[in-house]
Amino acid sequence: IFMDFKGGSTFIGYNRLPHTIAVISNLASEVDMLDRAFAVISGLLQQRQELWNQLKIPDIREFRKRKANGDFADVPDQPEVVIVVDEFGEFIKGNPQYKELFSSVGRVGRTLGVRIAPFSQYIDTMTIGELAENLGWGMTLRVENPGYSTAVIQSTLGASLPAGKGDGYLRK
Repeated sequence: IFMDFKGGSTFIGYNRLPHTIAVISNLASEVDMLDRAFAVISGLLQQRQELWNQLKIPDIREFRKRKANGDFADVPDQPEVVIVVDEFGEFIKGNPQYKELFSSVGRVGRTLGVRIAPFSQYIDTMTIGELAENLGWGMTLRVENPGYSTAVIQSTLGASLPAGKGDGYLRK
């Protein structure tokens, strides 16, 4: 799922990729699209939780293992779902109802096979909130404000990178 808060040009052509569920763009002005995206993501989490409970399994890894062994033949495959959100900082500021939803994806999504990849030019700990604790990775390029680097990689190193080189830091 690709979500573009502004403009709509970030993910042009991504809808032709074979595993794309949806490309949702121009969310800044499409209120009904915001509501539908919220319902789809919430529904996906609920559906997977109910399925895991019904199958009496703890997570997607167990599902895959048992499916490969011939169990759950009547259950459709459950692919990993990655929610890519561009301009995440601005998106959350303008749509605070999503902050809890995305935090929920961070908390329970790993076991359900649902993950979030938030991208933003500027992000701080107030914007990302609890989600930061549940992301398994973070990447920063050169930033002016050390706080932006700290919010993403738990270090101010992003502020010390040379400008214009394309260098960055990845935290896993």
